[in-house]
Amino acid sequence: MSEYITFSTAGHVDHGKTSLIKALTGVDCDTHPEEKRRGITINNGYASLAFDDVNIGFIDVPGHHRYIKQMVAGASGIDFFLLVVAADDGVMPQTIEHLKILKLYGISRGVVAITKIDAVDEELRSLVQIDLIEELKKHFDQLPLIHFVSSVSGQGVEELKNSLVGFAKEKNDCTFPDFKMFIDRSFSVKGIGTVVTGTMLGGELFVGKKIYLNGKDILVKALQVHGSSVQTVTGKKRVAIQLGSVGVTDVGRGDFLSSFSFEPKSLIDCQIRVENIDSLFKEKKTAQALFFIGAIEVVCKIRMLESFDAISNARDKLFVQVELTKKVPVFFGDRFILRNSSNEETLGGGVVLDTAPLVHRKFSLELIESLAGRAEGNLEKIIESEIEKYQMPVSIKQLLQQFSINLEELKAGLSDSKAVSLVGDSLIGKRVLGQYKDRVVEVISKYNRENFALEEGLSLNSINAITEVESLTTLLVEMLLSEGVIRKSKISGFNLSVHSPQLTKEQVVYLDEITKDAELKLIDDSLMEKVLGKRDEKQLLSYMIENKIVKKIGDSYIDKIKLELARVKLVKFLEDNGEISVANARDIWNSNRKSSVAILEYFDSVNLTKRVGDARILE
Repeated sequence: MSEYITFSTAGHVDHGKTSLIKALTGVDCDTHPEEKRRGITINNGYASLAFDDVNIGFIDVPGHHRYIKQMVAGASGIDFFLLVVAADDGVMPQTIEHLKILKLYGISRGVVAITKIDAVDEELRSLVQIDLIEELKKHFDQLPLIHFVSSVSGQGVEELKNSLVGFAKEKNDCTFPDFKMFIDRSFSVKGIGTVVTGTMLGGELFVGKKIYLNGKDILVKALQVHGSSVQTVTGKKRVAIQLGSVGVTDVGRGDFLSSFSFEPKSLIDCQIRVENIDSLFKEKKTAQALFFIGAIEVVCKIRMLESFDAISNARDKLFVQVELTKKVPVFFGDRFILRNSSNEETLGGGVVLDTAPLVHRKFSLELIESLAGRAEGNLEKIIESEIEKYQMPVSIKQLLQQFSINLEELKAGLSDSKAVSLVGDSLIGKRVLGQYKDRVVEVISKYNRENFALEEGLSLNSINAITEVESLTTLLVEMLLSEGVIRKSKISGFNLSVHSPQLTKEQVVYLDEITKDAELKLIDDSLMEKVLGKRDEKQLLSYMIENKIVKKIGDSYIDKIKLELARVKLVKFLEDNGEISVANARDIWNSNRKSSVAILEYFDSVNLTKRVGDARILE
């Protein structure tokens, strides 16, 4: 089948929802013994209808007010609604309750079926229709199509089926790139193991795939779609999954499956919709309620992010921060329902805007503007506001999972962004990037001040220690080079573009003292410290090495010009005498014994001379 569309059948108890589904699909959704005995739906029931190139899934939700949480769970994430109203009862309290919940979930499209038409006359049917239309106008901008049907005689069933198929053939945008699913049932099958069911919200699932149960990785051992075994499932479908290495007591209703590991949240920023703000907050900044998402029910504390003075009682939407009493799987754009603490009344509902908010201590216009941008659904504003919260690059993969979008959508949404930059496989805010640039320039500047005589610049590793992200270091260096702020050193590392290595007047004098001495001596730390003092010795020595004034011999250094003169004298002495001792070398070089031994060993190492006993000869 090319598409799979889910309908939630909502309505008052005993209005014929289950009978209608059976008439449409041939499936009796009341399978629980208690449901059979009492003649009402207690748990959500599931059925499907294959027609042409579409497969329609039905979720039969309870109509009784005691089982409203099952209705809330069943209606979450559906594509369209099928509202059932009995002709002999008309609009009832649970009809209105279900309409409220559909509206709060943002489900505005569907079909209405007036059932049991064979139980009433034409006049009563017309009165029920008029009353129903008036109620529908309160919840929907566009009235849904109304069908008159009888599940007993079959009258109107075929016409209703055609309308449902018409919806199903429309493009289905309610899918996510990654596999996600709330579990609504779990049970153990003898000889098989633990099986769970739910409605996939999108992505791909296949036998052998590793998925996550509440963050713990598990294996998919088998899959079924409406009783038929399959190897692969994609998109939005009702599915039964056999889980590997999971006991039936380790999983239950409300647990969450996903194709990626994530951190559940207990603090979220949201926009909520309520019929009466005063009734929820009662002139306080905080309120308590039951929070329903997927198949999860949890107590929450709601705190207003706007002042009472800024809110008109006529306005039914406002921004709040919701603190949950336990962590739950929640993502941007998820919809939820709020009910009072006794679960007797629907207070409102909302949409999740930020799953990693700060704790907002004060009312902030900037915060409200940011949340308003998220609520508008402008992807550019959403991603920009998310990235601006972090002082580090944010993984693109993390963003795709968090906002349930694919890579193409992300690229399209940020194509004109002037506030976000790409860093490898991550994104970073331009403001934060500017702070990193300033920090790198500051550190290079400090290095140049402390090493004013050197051309060798600050190493890439040292810059990387600032960012701790190699791709960010590369980007920063490329930007600063292109802007002409820094330059590559002729030796290694990076300097400020204005950096020009030079000695102080005092250092020039010290350099002359060391290099113009008549004796051929090793230049070591003790000599440098004696001439220069501890403070300047390393600076000047580095300058001498960098500019090839000295050559390293062992752990010490020697004047390069004097070393060449020493080589010339050594070769001449050996040509005239055949061999040379340390004492001879000390005399011809006007040096001390320590330096003479080190220099002779150096010439041995470069194969100019060869030691024979206590003497040297030409190699």
